[in-house]
Amino acid sequence: MSDNNPTNSSLIIRAADWHAAGHGVAFAFVIQTWGSSPRPVGSVMIIRDDMLVEGSVSGGCVDGAVIEAGSEAIRTGGGRRLNFGVANETAWEVGLSCGGQIAVLVSPIGSAGINPKVLDGIVVELRARRSVTICMSAVSGMLQVPLLPVMPEISCFDEASNMFYLVQPPARRLLIIGAVHITQFLAPMAKLAGYDVTIIDPRASYTMAERFPGIDSFTVWPDEAMRTLIPDARTAIVTLTHDPKIDDPGLQAALL
Repeated sequence: MSDNNPTNSSLIIRAADWHAAGHGVAFAFVIQTWGSSPRPVGSVMIIRDDMLVEGSVSGGCVDGAVIEAGSEAIRTGGGRRLNFGVANETAWEVGLSCGGQIAVLVSPIGSAGINPKVLDGIVVELRARRSVTICMSAVSGMLQVPLLPVMPEISCFDEASNMFYLVQPPARRLLIIGAVHITQFLAPMAKLAGYDVTIIDPRASYTMAERFPGIDSFTVWPDEAMRTLIPDARTAIVTLTHDPKIDDPGLQAALL
């Protein structure tokens, strides 16, 4: 078992958005690893019907084969388990030569995979920054009723029931107080690392969208923003204005 990739929440939400826009979509999940594996259990890839792909289940070495399986799952409506390892000729063909083995579960969005209505509910929970647990058959990728007496805290494969549990906490979040020059470098770096990034600064000339393309900004006093954003255990806060009139109220509100 392993902690989850911090970008998985955004991938799940993006997959739902693709499906809502009319695309066929499939998920691929790392459900087991042995030895030296490129990606941990719980890693996610999403595949669209026009071959647009985001995320990774292997760091690249078996992703091509998984993408093909995802495209097939979209066409047929059914998912399946894929096993890759150095003892497997197919694994060598696709490049898994790191000495480990991985199992990947491919599941399309649909009645025989991940039900779209259930996925919509999952997205609501993730957007509200609440943790979700998804239980799937490790053979077909279909959603299942959980059978474990105690729900796992992190993603895992249950051999007794042959089910995979994806435990997805809300994405890690970074709130940056101060839309200053340093923030123009820190914010995109944090976003690339998988954080949800929000910039807070009451000075409108600092928070202009052109300065921070693709990143949310709040042009309000930090203490007001904290009442709306509600920091939680997966939220980090950085203060960069060097002005106590702006930085300190934000920190005080976050600690309440």
